[in-house]
Amino acid sequence: MAHLFLLAFVVTALLIFLGLKLNLGRWFLDVPNQRSLHSQPTPRFGGSILMMVTLIIAMLYVLPIQSASLIIFLSALCLVILGTLDDRYSLPASTRLIIQLISAMICLTQLPLNALPPGSSLIGTLLLVIITAWSANLFNFMDGLDGLAGSMAAIGFTGYALLLVQLPPTPWAQALLMLCLIIIGSTAGFLLFNRPQATIFMGDAGSITLGFLAAIVGILGYKLNFWSWRTPCLLFWPFIFDSSYTLIKRIARGEKIWQAHRQHVFQRMILAGLDKRLVLGLHLIYMLLCLGLALYLESQVILSDFLIMGILVIVSITLCNSLLKKLNAASKNYVA
Repeated sequence: MAHLFLLAFVVTALLIFLGLKLNLGRWFLDVPNQRSLHSQPTPRFGGSILMMVTLIIAMLYVLPIQSASLIIFLSALCLVILGTLDDRYSLPASTRLIIQLISAMICLTQLPLNALPPGSSLIGTLLLVIITAWSANLFNFMDGLDGLAGSMAAIGFTGYALLLVQLPPTPWAQALLMLCLIIIGSTAGFLLFNRPQATIFMGDAGSITLGFLAAIVGILGYKLNFWSWRTPCLLFWPFIFDSSYTLIKRIARGEKIWQAHRQHVFQRMILAGLDKRLVLGLHLIYMLLCLGLALYLESQVILSDFLIMGILVIVSITLCNSLLKKLNAASKNYVA
């Protein structure tokens, strides 16, 4: 299946290169604002190309293996279109959220494999929908540093792929493995142009859809007994924790959480004077540690997933609070 990775990598890289040469970015410029860490207008159509390549190749190669995966690709396509329109016209946040929730609801309820808990109540159904929409948005929130969101996607889906390749070749296991390899390849092709200093950004079309697919693959894998519910959380923990921690802190301070900000941990590190490449490098180490932990624990007999995740939350909060205190002392750009 390595050819799927290579195909996605080459096509994505080639199309982005051509797009930049043809100056397509003039219609999709990310103009710096109060949330931004960049200072110059930068094209942000990379995610549109990344995801369209992913979905087209997936439909060609994955659908023949598992036709039921069509609903995943159609739901993702809706989000790509939504994100592309938002990258071009800056749609209202309420419009984006409603479409994200509808896409998640349709995808989760239409998959013919009982992705929702048996006999689940409306609350249980809505919980999974909210989790999926939150995953889509947290990827979008964290897409503020060159190479960060692309690296998280590449490493997270690599974790899925390493687990799927060990399973018996059932249609769903093969379909999800192929999808993951395609996503990894497309993301790698995009990262050629997104590493510091980036010549192109992912935009909402890429970040929202990647977050959506990260949740959908995680949920399906859990419901098919491919892995524990803990595993997707660990694979994408750097984004899950930073986004959730920052959101809770902002709510506690009574801030308007729908407004742009620069309070994520990675933003605070840069505002404190750390080099962007160093911040990205530290996050890459963090992501790889989470990948290793997820793979290790998946091979062990664990008494309680809740205990493991509880310990991780406590350790993460403790370390994060300590880091932020040091950053506050080093930076005059942030007021707690």
